[in-house]
Amino acid sequence: MTGATGEHRALMTQRGLYYTARFFGQSGQNLMLAALIVVAGKSSDSAVGLSSVLVATVLPGVIFGLLGGAVADRLGPPRAYAVGAVLRLLPPLVGAFFIGGPTWAWMVAAVYATGSQVFAPAEMAMVRVLQSNHAGRGHAALVALQYSGNGLGAVVLAPALYFLGGPAAMMAGAVANLALVVVFSIALALALRGSPAAPKPAQHAFSFAETCRFFQREHLARYAIAAFSFKVLVVKTAVVVVPLYLSQDLRLGAGGIALLAVPGIAGVLLGLGWAARSLTMAVAGQTMRLSLVGMGVAGLALAGLDLGVTEAVEVSRLTGLAPGHGITPTVLVAVVAAFIFGLSVAGSLLGARVALTETAPSGQQARVFAVKFTLTEAVIALPLMAAGFGTDVGGPRLTLAVVGALALTTVALLELPRLRERLALGAPVPEPLAP
Repeated sequence: MTGATGEHRALMTQRGLYYTARFFGQSGQNLMLAALIVVAGKSSDSAVGLSSVLVATVLPGVIFGLLGGAVADRLGPPRAYAVGAVLRLLPPLVGAFFIGGPTWAWMVAAVYATGSQVFAPAEMAMVRVLQSNHAGRGHAALVALQYSGNGLGAVVLAPALYFLGGPAAMMAGAVANLALVVVFSIALALALRGSPAAPKPAQHAFSFAETCRFFQREHLARYAIAAFSFKVLVVKTAVVVVPLYLSQDLRLGAGGIALLAVPGIAGVLLGLGWAARSLTMAVAGQTMRLSLVGMGVAGLALAGLDLGVTEAVEVSRLTGLAPGHGITPTVLVAVVAAFIFGLSVAGSLLGARVALTETAPSGQQARVFAVKFTLTEAVIALPLMAAGFGTDVGGPRLTLAVVGALALTTVALLELPRLRERLALGAPVPEPLAP
């Protein structure tokens, strides 16, 4: 009994180190990016400087993502987690002494993002090590800590430190946060010495043949890649589309963002709460499926459902909802769609992570998540550019309609193999409903 209690206490301590590191890691990262953006934005070519920083945060993932996952599997998740934390600390630590212009900013961002290619897949692989009994709870906690850490770094610390000492103070704050991550990650790696998450031989860790076979045989893993990629695409597209949708269609100013943000955040929180309690391997596939459908429905609703509602309101003379009397149909549809969107984003993100955590072999966890990160960055680049162009040419409704239709098409394509498999096995086809 005493031994079991001691093991439980040790596990709680390890989880505490891991989740605390997640919080300060996100805070430090956002604080550092804010400092880099401030420096790049003050240059004479601010647009070029800002874009170079953004590119520098993405490009290393495409180039070094798979290699970083292999290194993490070679070291084992606990050791790779600590090594990755050190690699992420070094760029802002050195950069804090040589603050310069846009070139300095994108170089710091690029080196930091390169170190993240080891840290990020190792961090995801640690869920299997520390929360194997309930991966949904572990990933829900990571997402909640990500958003709260983002808020601390970008919303609280960044403006406060900027007024105290400018970019230098912001970078010093980022270094302090990331140094805490190094301390916690090293303590965690020491606590997990001798755990099953041991280093792998180089000939296995740097081979992607097994990983390719894994994705070939695991339909749920392929579903996870599609769901996560689409979630990233939808979220980044919303950043482009929502401001124009607010001004052109809702006729609201910048302050009107709360009208969509509040129900959207409520949907995310509801999704996180449900995932922490109920998201398991058994329901991960259904969660991703419904989430993709939800994003499709939300996109199509924002694109044109309010026009039909407006027509119905005018025909039925429901003056409480008629245009010009309080809540317009457009606003009403937007609020409901934003809630569905938030719920679906949480479901697709968490469903995909749980599916990969539960299906990937323990020695390939980091490589599997590295594939997810790398494919996502590579796949969404062109659609994201098309979304920006389409919004400029056809307006936000056209982009929303295309995104919604694409989500539903993705679900249909992903479901085809399952349908063929059921037909091949002779599964009974449901009889049509009687008239």
